[in-house]
Order: sequence, then C-alpha cells, then structure tokens
Amino acid sequence: MSKLGYIIIFVCGVILFNSCSNRLEMQHNAAVPSIIKPELKKSYGAYMAGRIAHLRKNFDKAADFYIQAIKHNPQNTPLISSIYLLLVSDGRIEEAATYAKIAKSNGDNNNFINIILYADNLKKQHYSAAELDLKGMSGPVYDQFIVPLLSAWTYVGREGNSDSNRLLALKKLDIIAKEPSFRALYNFHAGMINDYYGKNAEAQKHYEVIVNEESLEMSFRTLQIITNFYLRTNQKDKAVARADKYHDDRFLTDMLARLAAKVKSSEPATTKPIVVSPHVGAAEALFSIASTLRQGIASVDLEHMFISLSLY
Repeated sequence: MSKLGYIIIFVCGVILFNSCSNRLEMQHNAAVPSIIKPELKKSYGAYMAGRIAHLRKNFDKAADFYIQAIKHNPQNTPLISSIYLLLVSDGRIEEAATYAKIAKSNGDNNNFINIILYADNLKKQHYSAAELDLKGMSGPVYDQFIVPLLSAWTYVGREGNSDSNRLLALKKLDIIAKEPSFRALYNFHAGMINDYYGKNAEAQKHYEVIVNEESLEMSFRTLQIITNFYLRTNQKDKAVARADKYHDDRFLTDMLARLAAKVKSSEPATTKPIVVSPHVGAAEALFSIASTLRQGIASVDLEHMFISLSLY
C-alpha cells in the first residue's frame, strides 16, 4: 500500500473536529426541553460558550467550557470525546488522557484514545502499560504503520537484557520495512534504535541508506539526528559535508544555515546524543507520523494533534 493510501485510510478512521462538533450540536439542540433543570441550564450555557470558542478555533477556552458543561451534566458522554481531542490539540495531554480514559470506559472505541494513553504512559516511563494501549488499536493503518513504529520504542524501554530488547524493537520495524514508500522512515528509526544502544556500525548503516539514496527524503529533523551521530562518532567531516549540502534549500535557509554553523563549531568529544531515552524516541515516532500526514490530504487538526503528543 502506498504512503498516500495509509493517509487516506487513517483520516477516514479518525474522529475529526467538524464531524464531532456538528454531531454534538445536533444532540444538544434536540435534547433541550422546554423546562430546564438548573444544572442542565448551566451545562447547556457552558456548552454553547464552548461551541463558540470551538468554532473560532480557540481550543483552550473551548475545552475549559466543555469541561464545565460535563461537571454539570456528567451523562453527556458524547461531549467527552470532543474534550479529549481539544485538549490534545491544545497540548494539554495529561488532562486529555484523563478524559480519554473516561470516554473509553463509556464505550468510545476511537483508536486515537489509545494513542493519547500511549503517549502519556511513555512520558511517565510506564512501558508495559504503553504496550497494552497499542494492543487496543485495530485497522490496516495501525497494524502496518502506527503500531509497529510506536511499539518498537516500548521494547526499547523494557526491563531486562538490553540487546534482546534492541533486536525485538528492530523486529517490530520489519513490518514498516516491507513498504517501499517507508524506506527512509524505517532506516531513520532503525538507525536511532541502534544508535541509542551504542551499536554505531549498525546505526551508521541505516543512516547512510538515507544519506546515499538521493530519492529518499532527508527531512530537517533527519539531518539533525544524522549530523549529531557523525559528530559523536568522530566523523565531523561527514557532518559538515552533510550540513553544507542542504545549506541552499530555499525553504529552510535560516534553519539550515544555523545547523551548518553549529556543526562546524561543535567539538565531537562534547557533543551529546539527541535520543537519550525511549520516550524521546517515541516522540520522534509521533513526529514521523505527523510528518507523514503532512505529505497527504490529511486534516491540519490531525497533524497538529500528533505534533502536540510528540512535544509532550
């Protein structure tokens, strides 16, 4: 399946803001009785204020008003689904996880709930719990793309034999390796996993697939990771050459110029790694998913939510 095919399936399988909001509005309009109890009146007032903020894309205020509405009317279970999505979009991930758990207990089976819970558990280094979150997802795009990518980093975080964990994590990525359009993505994450474990020869082999194959995308983040690796492994000449090669990209001129200058002034002996823990690797995985969505027809809201989870 092509990368675009994955994107289309994923977008179709996720609750998007507009459809969720419109459904909620119809439910509220249909449910307003002629005589409203005080608590329901407060709930409806808070909901309407939230709805206005939501339409104006003020997600922070919208979430706050919706939370007020839920406090006055806890039985409004559909509204909770809107709350956790808004909280993620606003970067309030720990709160989003709380409402995602409530929604899940109420029967909401949206796969995105498990991604939120996964991110929260990885942040807190609860790797076994994060693995269970991933097992709650289903569908082709999850089975063949998202789950293998995210679960690889939970194996990195497992207790026990570190090299065994490394090999298990890499085996998870084998599913992604089968898709030609994910060749750069696979080698990027396989490189980072080997790099994290200090397997420099294996890491370099994967990184240089991206470096040497001109047809593969070299994102700015990939360039940062690879030049950082070259510096730490006393290959500053390669780091400088790689940074200079992309210096003239007109879309990222300032960022690339700063990176090239930093690489040239860096001392290999004092250069520290970027991926210092499994949850940092998981953040890179979430950002990779966001980048993949950006390349297709996906909603900006959806891409933004994955970036928020990555930053968390």
